[in-house]
Amino acid sequence: MKKIFLLASFLTAFAWNALAQDNVIKLNLPRLVSGKISLNYERVLSPGLSANVELNYAIPRSPGYFVNSAVEGTNADLAAQLKLSSFAITPELRIYTSSVRSTPRGFYFAPYFRFANAKLEGSVDDGTYQTEASGSINTFVGGVSIGNQWLINDRISIDVTWIGLGFGRYGLNFTGTTNDPDIDFIQDVANIAEAIPMIEFEATGEANNAKIKANVLAPHYRILEVRLGYAF
Repeated sequence: MKKIFLLASFLTAFAWNALAQDNVIKLNLPRLVSGKISLNYERVLSPGLSANVELNYAIPRSPGYFVNSAVEGTNADLAAQLKLSSFAITPELRIYTSSVRSTPRGFYFAPYFRFANAKLEGSVDDGTYQTEASGSINTFVGGVSIGNQWLINDRISIDVTWIGLGFGRYGLNFTGTTNDPDIDFIQDVANIAEAIPMIEFEATGEANNAKIKANVLAPHYRILEVRLGYAF
């Protein structure tokens, strides 16, 4: 009887190892459209549990579309001289609710943490006035997301994060200089701060030569992140 039990345990373990795909490498396809490279690696830790890490990098590009929507009167041609880049890492622990033998398939919920850094730097020269600016935003957030992962023929992964909700801290450091008398960096930031709850900012220098630090506590969300990958 003992030998039969040992044999059954061995065959079960062998079948699990033969069918299990313990590693998945994935690429977030929609983000490629916006100039971002987003790679994921998932590792099965135990039946029903895995660890996933996502690395995001945004190729330096013009933030003109953002500046135009945020600052009234900004000229897109001038804003195009600025460059915006960003990097983010998001580790998460995935808990699968379907059969433990199917990991990493099925529905999951995942506590996550994200660190992100965005940088903006460059100069704007309209022929009369010149403005130089550099800044960064550091983000520390945590939350929980839900999603599904499918494995086609045990190899092709389709991973969808339906939604994620979190909360965290956003820290801004900004330095700006200009000879344009119509620009007041400190007042501009003060106007923005009035519209954002829970924001604190500190400014030093003068209106046209300022260093500004700001911190805000705010929600964080993830919506419909689609990844295509390979399991092995």
